Amino acid sequence: MNAWLAGRNFGDSAAWNLQTGGSLGQYRIFMKDSEIIKPSATWVVIDEDPKSINDAMMVVDVGGGSGLVDLPSRLHEYGYGINFADGHAEIYRFLDKGWAKRWVAGSVPAPVNGPDWQKLKDVSTQLR
Repeated sequence: MNAWLAGRNFGDSAAWNLQTGGSLGQYRIFMKDSEIIKPSATWVVIDEDPKSINDAMMVVDVGGGSGLVDLPSRLHEYGYGINFADGHAEIYRFLDKGWAKRWVAGSVPAPVNGPDWQKLKDVSTQLR
């Protein structure tokens, strides 16, 4: 599940704060469905790579320092299912398969700010 949905921020400019409704930073953490501004552009669940599964959330660093902390699935010819808050689903394909092939849990190979990170960053949360 998307870490920005009642989860935690990663790479934002300020700490996560549940008492004030989520992130105090530049990006939103959505605590309720009704807070999602663009449901057709906010993903909820994603097919995560089995070697990346370590908790109940898929973390996308919006600041770019760590890029894709977790990795979408590489099992389907480097394509993965992604479901959005409005109920529609899409198949995303890795744009840079080279780094996806080299990905190892606990490290994110370059390019950190590559096209795959940008594509997921754009649909993970929204600016305040």
